[in-house]
Amino acid sequence: AVPYPVPCDQMVWRQIGGHLRQIECNSLGIVWGIGYDNNPWVYTGGYGGGFFQGLASSTNYIYAQTDVKCVYIYENQRWNPVTGYSSRGLLTDRYMWSDASGLQEQTKTNTKPLSPQWTWTSDWYIDFKTPGGTDREGWQYAADFSASYSGYKTMKDFVRRRRWARKCKLTTTGPWLEVPPILLWDISLIPSISASQDGHVAVWGISNKGDVLCRIGVTKQNPSGTSWLHVGTDQPFVSVSIGVFYQVWAIARDGSAFYRGSVTSENPAGDCWYHI
Repeated sequence: AVPYPVPCDQMVWRQIGGHLRQIECNSLGIVWGIGYDNNPWVYTGGYGGGFFQGLASSTNYIYAQTDVKCVYIYENQRWNPVTGYSSRGLLTDRYMWSDASGLQEQTKTNTKPLSPQWTWTSDWYIDFKTPGGTDREGWQYAADFSASYSGYKTMKDFVRRRRWARKCKLTTTGPWLEVPPILLWDISLIPSISASQDGHVAVWGISNKGDVLCRIGVTKQNPSGTSWLHVGTDQPFVSVSIGVFYQVWAIARDGSAFYRGSVTSENPAGDCWYHI
């Protein structure tokens, strides 16, 4: 292994610029990232942009970048034998409009975007995709606010909550180029390749719809590659990882583990899935 030029205890973090949810890199310096809006981006080699304006920044390789996030607040109610579910709780209850923990009061009117750099792009709407499921009106039910929630009411459920969402958008610049048009949920790069190989780097991804994808034409000179190759599955997947020697593992939405057989530099998509 090549020795590090600086001892680990003397290394420091350096902010590069841009805004991402997930990032992956390999030994060739190829870096891919995914934004909160599931758009994939590839690192250009520069640094700066955005809030680096006026500070040290590379003059090249800086491009426009956007990202979109959802801000969530919760509407909480407690069961009243006379009136049914009501926004009048007990003195010891959480705020009737709150964050996920219930410790902070957050209403539609006092909740602001994440920072001055973010702007609202939608109105508040009920989030029917809240983890745990909801009923037709978006409510989740539980015995108490600190308990587990479900989308079905039982006789023992004395409280309910409903998650509201609002989208906000960041417009900035950074050393990142967008790789359209497919939105990604997960990404993985082969950690390293040997000098005897053709220089093509294996990049695998999971689309936001659960499709498994293999990126073609990725090299150190062209880190964004040329096109996506669809890898067939019999159900949606949620995670993928490629290790050294082209060992591709993936997880399906139901939690099943799979191994992709016969993946090589000459056969980047492999031949078949093995259910482990």
